[in-house]
Amino acid sequence: MAAATCERDSHGGWGLVAARDLMAGEVVIEERPLVAVPDAGLRQRVCADCLRLDGAVVPCAGWCGGQSSVCEGFPQCAKSHGGSRHADVCWAFGLVDAGLYPEAFELLGLVVHASFLEGGAPFDALWGMSTGGNVLSPEEEQACAIVSSALSSSSHPDEIVRRLALLRSRVTELLSRAEAAAPSGSSSAPSTYPSLSILSGGGVEAGIDPVWGALVRGVCLRDKTNDFALGCPVQPGEDPEARVMRASAVLPLISRTNHSCIPNVVRFDRFDAEACPQDSTSQLIAMVDIAQGMELTLSYLPLNNSALQGGKGRKRLSDEYGFMCACAKCRLEERAGEDEDEELEMNGDVTETPGYLYFFFLKHRCDACGGTLSPHRGRIPHLPDGVVCNRCGKVRTGPEFEALVQSEFEEDESSSKDESSSEDDPER
Repeated sequence: MAAATCERDSHGGWGLVAARDLMAGEVVIEERPLVAVPDAGLRQRVCADCLRLDGAVVPCAGWCGGQSSVCEGFPQCAKSHGGSRHADVCWAFGLVDAGLYPEAFELLGLVVHASFLEGGAPFDALWGMSTGGNVLSPEEEQACAIVSSALSSSSHPDEIVRRLALLRSRVTELLSRAEAAAPSGSSSAPSTYPSLSILSGGGVEAGIDPVWGALVRGVCLRDKTNDFALGCPVQPGEDPEARVMRASAVLPLISRTNHSCIPNVVRFDRFDAEACPQDSTSQLIAMVDIAQGMELTLSYLPLNNSALQGGKGRKRLSDEYGFMCACAKCRLEERAGEDEDEELEMNGDVTETPGYLYFFFLKHRCDACGGTLSPHRGRIPHLPDGVVCNRCGKVRTGPEFEALVQSEFEEDESSSKDESSSEDDPER
């Protein structure tokens, strides 16, 4: 039985719900990206297909002319990577110079890969994702125009023209089917299923084929709203807070997970793990026991071990993601100034008090890098029992957590004594 289902939430969007009771440390979802592209700065170190970092990679010998890298076992990506991510987009990368237009180069990979999604269902999953009311920045608009113009040009070599003609036919069918699926009279139709005229962005006057304009802007908006930044592993002696991103990716189900500052699931990237070589797999892991019917939530921001932090996280979520978080932590922050002497409780639920939240972050925030700790329950055989960080891989055992809690109590007691002494001694 599936561990999670995708359902409409109370706001008309999508979210994930536990389909059965889940245990802390359980793998809820394991999936590869719908679309993914290596970061521009790491293109020569990350395999364009499996996203592994610093393996035996070589410049691609296909149509892209070495602008991307692939695992050494597949140097002729256009020929040997049959059915792979890079085989689908390799020829297209020859249309844009990565050195001159890095943002357009990355977008071209996303667009062509999206249009090659097989079977209809994967593309429907991508095209059905909300744009969240987002708009493109001037730089993104420029990248869209460059890619749309490159695809619309008729001056490509014969083989590229043939491929583009086949691709355009497929894209026309996909876009028409997606637009036909738009719910009539729905207020959400413009954002979820934009029309070709809206998505093409007036490119007809600029000589851009409206089909290409529609696909490029549509994929760009959905990637902007739903993608994850996939990080590189932290190396020994490296500052974990300065971790470099290897790629961005849109995942079929995980990308639909909604936010909470007090999450119950966490995402682990498995690209470099020995357990799943040559496979760009992400896992959604339960941080705590989750009852059937409960919504699964990720934190879009790094966990903060302070129960109340002045609403900075809420403002960042509003600025970057366009919504106001209403989780217990944010509601407590909102009420923090109302009565500082009174213990804040909401709905009589102990899990919505500052004390509970303080220990939640103490338990689940990695003190080495600020990542998220989750039980692994033998998923990583060589690790001792305990919790493991999704960013730096550090393990914290049960006895180590008990020692951490004890030290926190001792600090609190010491602080309380100092405050009491200060109040009793008028000279201090």
